[in-house]
Amino acid sequence: MDSVRLPVIRAVALVRSSEARVVIVVILFRRTVATAIEDAATSVRHSVNQVTIAATRCRGKTGAARTRRTSSANHAELAKTIAGRSLKILPEPDCVDIRRMTGNNPPGTNRDARAILRSARQTSLIQQLGNASMSQPAATTVSEKLSETDVQAIDHLREVYAKLQKELARVIVGQNDTIERLAICLFARGHALLMGVPGLAKTLLVSKLAETMSLKFSRIQFTPDLMPMDITGTDILQDTAGGKRDFEFVHGPIFANIVLADEINRAPPKTQAAMLEAMQERKVTVVGKAFKLEAPFLVLATQNPVEQEGTYPLPEAQLDRFMFLIELDYPNEDEEVRIARTTTGDDLPELSHLLHAEDIIRHQHLVRRVPVPDHIYQFAARLVRKTRPNGETAPGWLKPLVAWGAGPRAVQNLILGAKARAALMGSYMVRLEDIQVVAVPVLTHRIITTFAAQAEGIDAKKIVRRLLEETNAEA
Repeated sequence: MDSVRLPVIRAVALVRSSEARVVIVVILFRRTVATAIEDAATSVRHSVNQVTIAATRCRGKTGAARTRRTSSANHAELAKTIAGRSLKILPEPDCVDIRRMTGNNPPGTNRDARAILRSARQTSLIQQLGNASMSQPAATTVSEKLSETDVQAIDHLREVYAKLQKELARVIVGQNDTIERLAICLFARGHALLMGVPGLAKTLLVSKLAETMSLKFSRIQFTPDLMPMDITGTDILQDTAGGKRDFEFVHGPIFANIVLADEINRAPPKTQAAMLEAMQERKVTVVGKAFKLEAPFLVLATQNPVEQEGTYPLPEAQLDRFMFLIELDYPNEDEEVRIARTTTGDDLPELSHLLHAEDIIRHQHLVRRVPVPDHIYQFAARLVRKTRPNGETAPGWLKPLVAWGAGPRAVQNLILGAKARAALMGSYMVRLEDIQVVAVPVLTHRIITTFAAQAEGIDAKKIVRRLLEETNAEA
């Protein structure tokens, strides 16, 4: 930890021609070196025309990013809008005393920190030093910009997400990664495919998530004899007040905010097609009439990986509609003991309502406005293109292992997932770390492996992880 806290960049700028003054701007990084270099380079380029001070990023004990005290409160407020970090004020003893670095000069000759850094900005020395020392491509720019209202909304979303984790922990033991990915899908307007053996609290988790979000929840048990009208609803002949008979549409279970499609691969293809329209178009068509589904709308489908007899494998077109493939594994021993204690007693507690539908919709729009640097777009596109065995950028080892790679929708979901995760973590800009976290659930179900890969015990998840390592090395 001590080595991480030491300064990793020291930039020396000569800001005066006749009376040279040396200003040492110390940037402390307390995150991993790779992430710190990337974020600092982007922040400097994005803020060079907005602030006249050097924003310094550190990592505290709680992991929250902080900055040094600026020369005025106005500078602190402007620095707070810099994409990528939640900036806070460090205590005064931690600040760099620039006046001590100018030496013993006659009275009136020393400039204060604000004037010195303004001169450095005018000569573009900060930009030049940032480009040279941080080894980032010149094309790394952020075209989007968050307003002060959006910054406050992201801070509020981070707080709500922390409360959501605590609430769900009252009834769900473990499954932290699963909760994070479900929250990402919800705020990114995506759908998720849950894969796990029975008894892992998939239904309980989804129902409690809907409860904390004050959303309408419905569960559909898919069976081989399930028909499309059993999901969407149908017209029923009813007696009217005037003594006549007329058809009245009765809504099916699909008309909910969160729909749990349990064992979706047991339904026949025509029923799956009805679900496909609802997932993609967010509407259903019954007897030639279209009915719009109420927002927010999230489909969480489950598959049982153990028993495959009598099932209808989902086609690739429908698999591609799912943003994430979330795989659930068995709990460890301590978690299993906690499960036995909490579920064999009295009824489970009711959870607090943290958000409502209109709040979620507002946060979904906020996620779309999270800035993304250009090099993150390029990284996502390069990663997805490497999954295609017939592509020029596919590595040689991948071609005999993959029959079909991911399509353009994978790039979209990578960016949307990274935006949602950045907002949930309280970050004002998408980082490379966000793309790396969502890459496996986005790409795993979009890669079809060959028989040779299956014979060697190589699954899509291992392929995605190796591609991530290679793409990170190239970046």
